[in-house]
Amino acid sequence: MQPHTLPLAAVGIITAMLTGLVACTSPQPTEPTEQTTEQRQQDRPPASVAADLGRVEIDASCTLNARSRIEIGTAQLHHMWYTKARESFQKAAAADEDCAMAQWGLAMTYYTPLWAKPYPEDLEAGARAAQKAADLGGETPREKAYIDAVAAFYDDYENRSHEERAKAFEEAWKQAYEQDPQDVEAASFYALAMLSTIPPTAEDVDTQRQAGAILEDVLDQEPNHPGGHHYLIHAYDNPQLASEAVEVSRDYSELAPAVPHALHMPSHTFTRLGMWDESIEWNQRSEEAARRNPVAGMDYLDLYHAQDYLTYAYLQEARDTEAEKVAQRAKEAQNPQPHTASAYASIAIPARLALERRDWQAAANLEPLHPETIEWEKWPYIEGIKHAARAVGLIELDELDQARVELDKMAELQQASAEMNEPYWNGQLQIYQNVVRALLADAEGNTAEALAGLRDAATSQEALGKHPVTPGRVIQASEVLGETLRENGQAEEALEVYVEALDKRPNRFRAVYGAAVSARAAGQGDVARDYYNQLLDLTAKSDGDRPELKEAREFTAVGGGASSSAD
Repeated sequence: MQPHTLPLAAVGIITAMLTGLVACTSPQPTEPTEQTTEQRQQDRPPASVAADLGRVEIDASCTLNARSRIEIGTAQLHHMWYTKARESFQKAAAADEDCAMAQWGLAMTYYTPLWAKPYPEDLEAGARAAQKAADLGGETPREKAYIDAVAAFYDDYENRSHEERAKAFEEAWKQAYEQDPQDVEAASFYALAMLSTIPPTAEDVDTQRQAGAILEDVLDQEPNHPGGHHYLIHAYDNPQLASEAVEVSRDYSELAPAVPHALHMPSHTFTRLGMWDESIEWNQRSEEAARRNPVAGMDYLDLYHAQDYLTYAYLQEARDTEAEKVAQRAKEAQNPQPHTASAYASIAIPARLALERRDWQAAANLEPLHPETIEWEKWPYIEGIKHAARAVGLIELDELDQARVELDKMAELQQASAEMNEPYWNGQLQIYQNVVRALLADAEGNTAEALAGLRDAATSQEALGKHPVTPGRVIQASEVLGETLRENGQAEEALEVYVEALDKRPNRFRAVYGAAVSARAAGQGDVARDYYNQLLDLTAKSDGDRPELKEAREFTAVGGGASSSAD
C-alpha cells in the first residue's frame, strides 16, 4: 500500500480538530447533566472513530460527553501522544465527576512504557488518579479489570522497583485480556506491557513474536486500531522481524496522518532495513507535524526523536548538507523537555555528524545542541557519549593525553550512572569506554590488546541490542573493529566483520565502505567493486564531497585493482 500524503492545509485543519471531535458514527458531545447509571447506560453510543486517530471502543459507564473524550484519549494513548491524551481524560473527568474510566485514563498517561521510567512527580500524580478510579469503582467487569491493571503499576510505588511494578502491570493486563480475548483494547495494552518488560539489555525475539501475534489478531478484528499498528511496529523492531512490519508501518501513517509519532513510527522498521528514503520521508512529515502543533512541538518524542532519526538517515546517503540543516533546526528548537529522548538527541545529532563523516576536529570539540537548557546531571550515561566522541576524535588527531582526560571523565560519569538502574544506557557507556581504551592501545602500538578489546566491545554491543529511542549507536564497535583489523593487515577478517555487520544493519555507509576497502586490501577486486557500486547506489542523492565517494568512482571507473590506498 502506498503512503498517503495530505496537503499541508488539510493536515493543519485536521490537527486543529484532533481534540474534541469524533467521527460521524458518534453523536456530538453535549454538556454534562445529572444522570443515573441506568440513564448513562441507555444513551451509550456505538464504538467511535476519533477524527484521524483510528477506531477505539471503550464504552465507559459515563455521560455521553465523557465517553467521547475517553475514546479520543484512549486512541491518543495508543499513539503514545501522552500530553494530548491527558488533556482528553481531564476533559472527560470534568464532564462527569463520577466517571471512573476518566481517572483510569489519567493514570495511564503518567506511565510511558518503552520510553523511560516515570519521574517521582509522575508516579505521585498517576497513583492519585488510579486511587480515585478505584474509589469511584468500575461498573462493569471490563472497567474493573482496566482499573485493576493501572492500579497494579502504581501500588506501593514508593517501596517497589519499577521492574516489579511493570511486571505487575503486565500480569494485570494479561488477566484483562484472558477475561475477554476479543477485547482489542485489553489485547493491545497487554501486548505493550509484554514488550515493556523485555530486559533492556536484550532483544527477546520470542516475546516480541508472542506480542506480535496478539497484535496481528487485534488488526484482524479491527483493521483501524491504533494500538494494533503502533505496538506491532515495536514488536517487530528487531533485525530478524523488521521485514514483517513493512506493510503495517506504511498503513499506520495513513491511519493517523496528523499525529507526529504515528508519522515517525514507520521509520523504526525502515531504519532496521536500511530503507533510508522511506525513513527520511516519514521523519520529515513527523517533524513538520510536530512543529504545526504547539503542544506536540514541545514534546520530546515528537520533535527531537524524529530529528535524530532523520539525521541518521541523511548521513547514510551522504546527504550531509541536509543533515546539517536538521541539526540546526534541532539546535534552534526551544525548551527541550526534561527527558531521556531530548537529552540523547542533543548529543547524538552532533556526534553523528562528526563521527559518520570522520570530522575528527568536530568530534574533538563536540558540544551538545542544548548545553544550557538540559540538566545533564540527570543523564550522566548520556553525557558520557559526548566524551566518548571527543576521545575518538582526539585519538585520530594523535592527541592521546587529552583523549585520556576524556576517558577519565567517562569513568566519572560511569560511576554516577551506576547509582541509577539503567542497564541499557550504563552498558552502552561501558562499551564506549572499552572502545576508547582499545583505540588508545592501538595508537600506542599494543595491537593485540586493542583487537581483543574491540572484539569484546563489539560482542557486548550486539548482545545489548538497540533502544527504541535511538536509530543506531553513535559509535558502532563492530565497524571500529573492522577498520582496526584492516589497518593492521588483517583485511580478510575485517571483511568478515563488515559483512556480518551489514547483515544486522543493512546499507550503513561506513559498513559498506569498510567492506569495499577491506575487500580491496584483501585482493578481492570483484567483491570490492560490488561494494563500491553499492556505496554509489546508496549515495545517489549525496549533496556532500566525501572522499570515500571519489575513491569509489575512481575504482569502479577503471575496473578495480588489488591493493588499497584508502585512508
